[in-house]
Amino acid sequence: MGGIEYSFGTGPDDPTSWSSAPDRDLGELGAPDAVALDFDGDGLIDDAMWDSDHDLVADTAALDLDDDGEVDVFYADPTGTGIWNDAVLRPTSVAEPAAGIEWRDSSGHRHLIAAEEAATALVDYDGDGSATDAVVDTDHDLRADGILLGSTGDSGKRFDSLVVTGQPDIALVDTDGDGILDAVLDADQS
Repeated sequence: MGGIEYSFGTGPDDPTSWSSAPDRDLGELGAPDAVALDFDGDGLIDDAMWDSDHDLVADTAALDLDDDGEVDVFYADPTGTGIWNDAVLRPTSVAEPAAGIEWRDSSGHRHLIAAEEAATALVDYDGDGSATDAVVDTDHDLRADGILLGSTGDSGKRFDSLVVTGQPDIALVDTDGDGILDAVLDADQS
């Protein structure tokens, strides 16, 4: 395995990124898959930036809060800003595939759609209490690639916009209601 990329940030500015050779094994594959460091500022190198899915990018901050050598909590950086503030459960091993498609709503909260429901499940992406949106996994990696947003008008169209997931920063929208996506907007404007 090459170096693992990880980043830290303050939010408003671009995060600062590093790449380091993995030196700690947190997964189940029996090989280093994390970079040991002092994340919580206690002076001990007992925390780690973990690449749990083995794509050479850290996706989980693993912290040992009580200094006993065991990881106590895990955090994710759902916005990609280098702020590891989303408490998560221990990620599953690559050897144990997820039981469905993982996606995030507009607030950044993680959800899982059971694999057998993935083709037909409707979700509530925007938090309005109405499950009118659909998760799209175009590359079948069990991670959402986009969210089709349910139509809000009387156009007879089921969906009128697509939000690109991961770190959504664009939205493809149907501005004239004809059922054809015809504009690209910043996600903050959609």
